[in-house]
Amino acid sequence: MIGIINYNGGNPKSVFNAFRMLKVEAQIISDPRSLKYCNGVVLPGVGSADRTMESLQSLGFIDELSELVREDLRHDRHRRTHGRRR
Repeated sequence: MIGIINYNGGNPKSVFNAFRMLKVEAQIISDPRSLKYCNGVVLPGVGSADRTMESLQSLGFIDELSELVREDLRHDRHRRTHGRRR
């Protein structure tokens, strides 16, 4: 499932409708704990980056998103180091 972050900015409903038209499972999320159930994340972008970051921080998304990025980077590093095994 793709998580569309509702940070009180952007247009998450429009992004959700686009995924629905593509028949891609997506959900608008407002709780950072929901990120662990997502295979991907969309942060709809319209407006000021500063206000977006402030909103993400106040809603508690920054720590969760940072951890997801760190995990992904560790996974990428491991894959590059060890390559694919058949």
